[in-house]
Amino acid sequence: MTLQHITYRSLLLISLLFGCLKNTFSQQINKKHIDSIVNLFEVTSEDKFDNQITILSSKINKQKSSFELFQYLDSISYNKPKLRLSFYNQYASYLYRNGKNKEGLKINSKGIELSKSYDYKNILFEYLQLKSYGFINESIADSALYYANEAERIALKHNDLLESKLYQVFLHKALIESLLGNNDERDRFYDKAAESIESYPDNKKYSYVLSSIVYHYKTTKNYERHAYYANKLKAYYFKKDGFSNPDKHISLSSFLSFENSEEQVQELKKIIGFLNDSTINSGKHYQINVMADELINIGKQDEAIYYLENSLKRDKSIAPFDKLSSYILLEQSYILNEDCENALEILQKKTILHDSIRRQEMITQVADFRVKYDTEKKEAQLQILELEKEKERQQKNLFTIIAILGIILVGLVTYFLYKNNLKNKRLNSQNILLENTIGEKNTLLREIHHRVKNSFQIVSSLLYLQSENIEDKEAKIAIKEAENRVRSMVLIHQKLYNKDELVGINTKDYFQDLTKDIFESHQFQEQSITYELDIEPIVLDLETITPMGLILNELIINVLKHAFKTVDETSKLMISFSKNNGKLLLKVKDNGKGFKGDIKTTSFGIKLIKALSKKLKATIDYKSQPNLGTEVVLNVKKFNILS
Repeated sequence: MTLQHITYRSLLLISLLFGCLKNTFSQQINKKHIDSIVNLFEVTSEDKFDNQITILSSKINKQKSSFELFQYLDSISYNKPKLRLSFYNQYASYLYRNGKNKEGLKINSKGIELSKSYDYKNILFEYLQLKSYGFINESIADSALYYANEAERIALKHNDLLESKLYQVFLHKALIESLLGNNDERDRFYDKAAESIESYPDNKKYSYVLSSIVYHYKTTKNYERHAYYANKLKAYYFKKDGFSNPDKHISLSSFLSFENSEEQVQELKKIIGFLNDSTINSGKHYQINVMADELINIGKQDEAIYYLENSLKRDKSIAPFDKLSSYILLEQSYILNEDCENALEILQKKTILHDSIRRQEMITQVADFRVKYDTEKKEAQLQILELEKEKERQQKNLFTIIAILGIILVGLVTYFLYKNNLKNKRLNSQNILLENTIGEKNTLLREIHHRVKNSFQIVSSLLYLQSENIEDKEAKIAIKEAENRVRSMVLIHQKLYNKDELVGINTKDYFQDLTKDIFESHQFQEQSITYELDIEPIVLDLETITPMGLILNELIINVLKHAFKTVDETSKLMISFSKNNGKLLLKVKDNGKGFKGDIKTTSFGIKLIKALSKKLKATIDYKSQPNLGTEVVLNVKKFNILS
């Protein structure tokens, strides 16, 4: 038989206790000091006042006259509920540590009610898990489980605020399962506590919680799990500031070592000596049980009996949880000494106490709580699944809307291109007749481009207004991309309208302005992607420049959206354009993350690029390697150069 109960609970109380001992000679608090702080309630902002009361109650917790000071603070704050909420957790914690569990539970209950009235979820969580601990002290497993479940429910509902504190609930549930003798469940919750805290390595309680779990697996003689967590704890300390225990309340090497030793017993005796010299009684019995267990393991059961019997006689406020552990150790010691009479007497006491702790009605109640909590948890998960399905349905509807808008956009582009084509043909057929009316022709063409530009601008504005009324992020992005495509065509007609050349576009000017416009409308990070342009100036007609502008728009936006995980000073985009061997060659290259395999062809942007490439009788090639970037090459065979 080994000591299996004195793990997280004893370590927690000892840690709190040594915080008190360490500050015994710090500033002494008296009633006048309390009055001076409480008087600030009328003149100080609440946040600042709450902080001062928290500091005050923490200092009171470390005084020799803590109980009287807490009673006085409570008496003068009867009509100040916010004040009481700020120190009741320290008050209840003090009462639990000093064997005043019933008084602590009453104060704890008041704290819970105050937290609910102010709707402070984080403070409510602290009071709920603290009350669960209070019932663990009383060995009332059903009530302890109820409040642990309530604390977990609050934490899961407010995950962003309280997820980092869930380890407290799991540690308490481990103690509850230990009360009930469910060792497998007990170990499962210890593992869950470790998993929870390991997600937050910067948590101040990280090493402390891991230490508690290491100590638990030592006392339960589980060598494999002890070694696993001991290695994690060693790695943590070496990663920080070396192999030392910052809490100073117990030797780190003592519980990292699986085997007990005389040196460990001497360290525990020193701790008990400190406790005997102090006026604070909490923690003594826990440490005596720990030391007795180690004495038995090194063959000094007579000395273990001496400490255990004296502690049981002297301290009448020992919680049932810890008294049972003492009986187990005493029974083991008497058996080793072949003292059958005393062993039988202790066995009878242990059996009576054991039965009172694990009474059938409480076990039934705990089972009911488990079933009810698991059912409610499953129902909550089902509700979440339903919400996710509804979200998927909404997304499908949005995709349908986007597809329709895309079809409309392509139709508009085709329509306007068709209209421009008809107008150009009419102008060519009437060229001879209009040779003497060049001025009129220019005026007419400018008006056409102005109107086309305005039409596109109207479409762009409509898309912008539509995006302002959509909350879904993906739909907003899709409409923004559609707006960019329209703007690339607006830029063409704007240039035709403002320059003397009315039927062609200079590639250098157009590609520079288009690239600049896209970068200005899409980059919002502090660090921007840099770009370089190497464009051969060629004047192309609308039939060539319009699809090429749309293709370039899609390629640049793809780079901005997908090429870089994080943007830094080395992030770069290079665009080149030239005429080579009777073809127009457009290259878009980045030094981003690249990709393996073939490019996905399901997106609207890729489909649009392929459709426009067919119009130009062009081929498009993608070359990419992970971490080396991507290069896209467009070879255009069908084009019309004006100059």
